[in-house]
Amino acid sequence: MGTFAIADRMTTKPYVSGAAYLHSMGDYCAACVFDPRKDCPITSLYWEFLRRNDERLSENERMRMPLAASRKRTTEQRDRDRRVVVHVQDVLIRGERLTPQGIRQLQGNAPFSQRAPEEMASEGSPSDRSGEPEAVGTDSLFP
Repeated sequence: MGTFAIADRMTTKPYVSGAAYLHSMGDYCAACVFDPRKDCPITSLYWEFLRRNDERLSENERMRMPLAASRKRTTEQRDRDRRVVVHVQDVLIRGERLTPQGIRQLQGNAPFSQRAPEEMASEGSPSDRSGEPEAVGTDSLFP
């Protein structure tokens, strides 16, 4: 059985989750400006992580159900997840603070895969986007 290591922890599956799990498992959301049911970017980051790492994680039996759920997501849901990932990366790279309003604005945009690079550049995203969020280092959430 494979293991995943982060610092001094070893687990049998990657310890990733969406906002609903974080909300139900503690008081992490209590002081947060995001609503875990409406506009928390963690859930989109989670689904995009599973999508991008599907092949690598598919051999782990404990990931079977989350990956099956990920594969059932609609094109619209996947496009929104990608838009959120790009938005989060862009905002954080610029050293700015994420806001619920910024995440909510993504809900009305055209699907990510249909947006031209110049459209994304005009929204403050790097103009060299090719349709996939770029990796931010080998140990990042998005390898």
